[in-house]
Amino acid sequence: MKIFNSFKLSLIMVAALAGFLPQSKADVSLGSAGNFAVLGGSGVANTGNTVLNGDLGVYPSSTISGFGPGIVNGTTYAGGPVAAQAHSDMISAYITLMTETPNQTLNDLSGLTLTPGVYGSTSTMQLAVGTTLTLSGTGDFIFQIGSSLTANTDSSIVLTNGAQASNVFWVAFASATLGSDTSFNGSIIAGGDITFHTGASMSGSALSLNGTVNLDDNNISITNRAVVGAQLPSIVSAAAAVLATNATTGTRSVALSAGVNPNGLATVVVFQYGLDTNYAGNVTTDLSAGVAVSNLTVYVAGLMQGTIYHWRVIATNLLGATSSGDRTLSLPALYLSGDLNGDGVVDQSEMNAVLANYWPTSPWLQMTNAAGLGGTNVSFALTNSIAGAFSVEYSTNLTNWQLLGPATPRYEFTDTNAPAAPLRYYRLRWP
Repeated sequence: MKIFNSFKLSLIMVAALAGFLPQSKADVSLGSAGNFAVLGGSGVANTGNTVLNGDLGVYPSSTISGFGPGIVNGTTYAGGPVAAQAHSDMISAYITLMTETPNQTLNDLSGLTLTPGVYGSTSTMQLAVGTTLTLSGTGDFIFQIGSSLTANTDSSIVLTNGAQASNVFWVAFASATLGSDTSFNGSIIAGGDITFHTGASMSGSALSLNGTVNLDDNNISITNRAVVGAQLPSIVSAAAAVLATNATTGTRSVALSAGVNPNGLATVVVFQYGLDTNYAGNVTTDLSAGVAVSNLTVYVAGLMQGTIYHWRVIATNLLGATSSGDRTLSLPALYLSGDLNGDGVVDQSEMNAVLANYWPTSPWLQMTNAAGLGGTNVSFALTNSIAGAFSVEYSTNLTNWQLLGPATPRYEFTDTNAPAAPLRYYRLRWP
């Protein structure tokens, strides 16, 4: 792979710090560093009314000054494990970005219009005073700088034809400087200091590996993407399964499952459910940034038997949300003809009602093993004035039935092999 010598030197130095060798071409994640508007190595120093829309941090130092009057619309981390992880993620991003193969060598960007690609310089890269760099097109722009990056006073970076600040990455071996009133787009990772002069603004993250980030009445906002090649999350599968029954309450438990790919960004996955598409209930789980499908399962208890529920999965990352669409789940009645009030017991009055309304058309009385689901012993005792014994059959699908044995005396039987799942149904027949 063709990499400039100064780039090789910087990679060797940073790889030694990180404890691993440079990676080859791949999707680049800023990881948790992408949550930081500013992350310094040796410090962060502010003058004036700077506004940061994103987190502020420093590591391995813990020195931060000038907030307030500066404002942080996020969380401040002066050292500590969160800043340490972000610093580690920044090193990984620097290495991966620097190992991309340059398509073109550039030093002076003034007045240029560039399309997505990788642009390298063995020394400095700059925008002259009052000039504009135009980035045009959907895709990723990576700028590798062997020494320092300078955007001089009143210079600007303009995005056209679908270009986004979240797709632009500037990696400098040494320092980066943004002149007064500069309008800058893209995230900067610099080995040394990053200096913002008065009134400079940026859409992206200012990340210094070893230096200080100096601010002066600036406005910096993180972008809505921390990964090269990131996309909306995708939901590749969704399924529901009916599980156990609560014999006391007569409610059902279900498992809701989905295969979700975060597609490069931290993703929040919400399983929503309810009696209608207002989805009164929800269960939330989180996925870290990555590009692999995760198979997620959540468990919901207390759902009403004999009811149709609506449910769906919503996966959201910084680029937006993806929905599985509305799905329905039919929960079969826990008690078929017999247990009219759903208390798990077929008493004499309920048995009389069953015999009066059901017996003339079919000799079978059906019920479920609600009283013992989840155990290994199921017992039913039905009281009725009709003499004689019932034969007992069981099924797991209400279609294929197997003989269990007689129900004696007084219509009582025991299933010593009842599993927790699948649910067993029973039916009695006389004679």
